[in-house]
Amino acid sequence: MRVPLPLVLVALLVPGCEALEMRGGGLPPPNRSCFQHMSNCLDTPLSSVPGSNFGQSVCVDCYDICRGSFFQEWPLFNNNFQSCRWWDYTGTWSAPSDARLPDGD
Repeated sequence: MRVPLPLVLVALLVPGCEALEMRGGGLPPPNRSCFQHMSNCLDTPLSSVPGSNFGQSVCVDCYDICRGSFFQEWPLFNNNFQSCRWWDYTGTWSAPSDARLPDGD
């Protein structure tokens, strides 16, 4: 994706403007093992999405694909074309620290 030069200059010159981190089209974070990816995946809502086998989540599907690949790379999708991109779901799983449970009345 090409960004027009004037837009880049405006972003650099405007005080308080922060650059957005782009991961190059949804690629996984680099230099992680299949197990590290699965651990991260299990900390997201994807851990409760059913996978291709009964009782197995999408995270486990993706882990199995990763372990079976020659270069041990985390896939973008499982065999059912479900997303393996756990990094798209980070930050949406935990409640705010000041969250309260209802009183039950």
